[in-house]
Amino acid sequence: MTDVGIGERLKWVRRSMATWILLLLVLLVVASLVGVSWTLGLFTSSSANPHNVVSSGSMHQVNSADNQAIMDAPDMVPGDSVEGSASIRNVGDARGDFTLTVEDLDDVPGPGGGVLSSRLRLQVTERGGNEPLYVGPLDALDADLGSWDPEEERSYDFVVTLAAGDATADNALQGSRTTVTFVWNAVQGR
Repeated sequence: MTDVGIGERLKWVRRSMATWILLLLVLLVVASLVGVSWTLGLFTSSSANPHNVVSSGSMHQVNSADNQAIMDAPDMVPGDSVEGSASIRNVGDARGDFTLTVEDLDDVPGPGGGVLSSRLRLQVTERGGNEPLYVGPLDALDADLGSWDPEEERSYDFVVTLAAGDATADNALQGSRTTVTFVWNAVQGR
């Protein structure tokens, strides 16, 4: 081969090499834009965490007087009081905000037409507490009992008094009756 043939070939290779390098750069740019990931690694690894379970907890309470009257006072006269108690335990899985309310108040007036609940005064005290949580009319009970942790138990003492009035008002109450339901409410606390 002559020096002229080699020179021409070298010129052709230089021109072609610039084209090939430019083509290779264009391919690399296109590959990076379309998200092609190249790897030369041959090692691989994987691991799994099967059977993951998530379940909800519950809000539940146990009442020592569940489905029973806390107190029963037949034949009360003005000035009489009746006492009762109940213990409540948060057996749910969550902290709970507890309240005590009255529902289903049913007044049956006696022959004189008096409404007994209008004269009944209620006092609710947490056992071991210094101050009553509620003192007032029986039908207006709505007491905040605070937040309780799971398995926390509290006991409450109730006193219902038939307040004395004048003879006319007292006589109107003869033979009347009041029935009421105490409801312990719990809502998940934070």
